[in-house]
Amino acid sequence: MIRLYGSNDTKNMPVKIPANAQESTDITINPPASAGRNFNKIGLIILFFLAFLFLGSTTYYYRENSKLKNNYTQKAAQESIAELISKVSKLIVLPKDETPVIATVTDPEKLKKEQPFFANASIGDKILIYTGARQAFMYSPELNKIIQVSPILIGSPNPEPTPIPLAAEPPTLPAGNLSSTSSLPVPASPTSTP
Repeated sequence: MIRLYGSNDTKNMPVKIPANAQESTDITINPPASAGRNFNKIGLIILFFLAFLFLGSTTYYYRENSKLKNNYTQKAAQESIAELISKVSKLIVLPKDETPVIATVTDPEKLKKEQPFFANASIGDKILIYTGARQAFMYSPELNKIIQVSPILIGSPNPEPTPIPLAAEPPTLPAGNLSSTSSLPVPASPTSTP
């Protein structure tokens, strides 16, 4: 008896039985290689499509989540600035129609060495900088007090002095009948009356 092993697709396939086979020989029939290739191609196409779909949806949700976080962070920062301005405006009159730049003191010792404005600064103090009004306010949230108010200089803090050219020789007067004192204006003395 000859037993055939294989898939259902192999029933109609021609079988070669070796000439020396006996009646109780087991023969395994393998399907042709091309039948599996078609299934593998379709499976690969589906796999790539699913991977593309997964990557696309992940990217979309990541971007949407980033936008929401960014909007939330901006809104929270704006609320924080409005709350700080409200607290400081109860203590001192602030410039109108201008939103300040806010800074937080993190290293007061370093700042004290650099500028006298920060002489009484402590960690966590808020600096409100109004560039249009050219004013800076140091506020201590811990004490709920204005620590320092100062005008600010925008631009170069130490302008370079421009050198004045010195003449090597005294100026010469033009030749003629003019005396050296007649061409200079004489200021009126403050005690004389006309």
